[in-house]
Formats: sequence, structure tokens, C-alpha cells
Amino acid sequence: MGRRSWRLAAVLLLAAMAAVSGCGRKEEGAAGPQVSVERRGEGGEGGAVKLHDEGGESQVEVWEFDPQLEPLDIPLYPGAALVPGSALVSRTARGDKVLLSHQAEYLTPDHVQAVTLWYREKMGIPLEGGDQEATWVKAEEDKVVKTVMVEEGEGGTRIRVMELRGDLDLRLGG
Repeated sequence: MGRRSWRLAAVLLLAAMAAVSGCGRKEEGAAGPQVSVERRGEGGEGGAVKLHDEGGESQVEVWEFDPQLEPLDIPLYPGAALVPGSALVSRTARGDKVLLSHQAEYLTPDHVQAVTLWYREKMGIPLEGGDQEATWVKAEEDKVVKTVMVEEGEGGTRIRVMELRGDLDLRLGG
């Protein structure tokens, strides 16, 4: 299994675990939620987790996207390189609520302090952070949240960007 397939499998597994753990309490003797995992694409490039419980059905779909074709409206540090297989979209739905998430990870050989300073100029004071890492969270408009996480990593500075769009209060299960 390639690196992309492992990453996607991990995302689907985490989604399934979140779905099951978020179900709330069940009464003794009550049946637990039914969870199914479906992989799509020839190389495992997509998949879905479905959860059916007494509250209805939830579904989390995950697939890859190309940030060059679908750029996020988040500042990207100049010269940062996309980490292969890290650009993922997830669509979570329950009833009439839908939440879309686009996320990607980038790597630059530049020092973490230079990257953090650049993002401070673009996004302001981080929500939290220090010399070796920082996190920005911005609510852009109704139902849109953008995050940037910068941290020192092996081989340089890692930059993780994410955009959440839709029903931010969506909960799986229960």
C-alpha cells in the first residue's frame, strides 16, 4: 500500500472512530451503531464511512484534490512544497447538515521563525504559539473557518492549512 493509501486509510479509520465514539450513551441491551467503510478508486484515492444509529444516518466521504486546480483562499508561504498525498477533501453529512473540509500540508526548508513571521504579517497574531510553532484560526464569513498551523519538523518547517465550510455545528451520531 502506497503512502497516499495509508494516509487515506488513516483518515477513514479516524472518521469511523469519531463516528462511533460520538454516538452518545446507549441503554443496556440496545444495539450499537452500524458502521460501514467503503474505499473508492483504483488506488484507494477515496472512500466513505457511513454510520447508522437511532438518530439517522451520517456519512463522511474523503478524496484527494489538487490545490493547484482548486486553490484554497489561504495565504501560502512562498516556495513551500505540497507534501504528496496530503491534499484531502472530506464531506460530512447528517440529515440536512453538511460540512466540507479541505486540508493540505506543505514543507519548506526555511526556519520556522521566518515562516511564523511571514504568517503573522498575513494573518495577524496567532491564536496560540511560540518560537517553534503557531496556529491561526480565522472565521472569514458565516460558516467558513480557516486555519494555518506552522511547526518545526524533520527536514524543515511544516505548514498545515485547512478550510472548513458549512454547518460547523454538525455532530456525528447521537
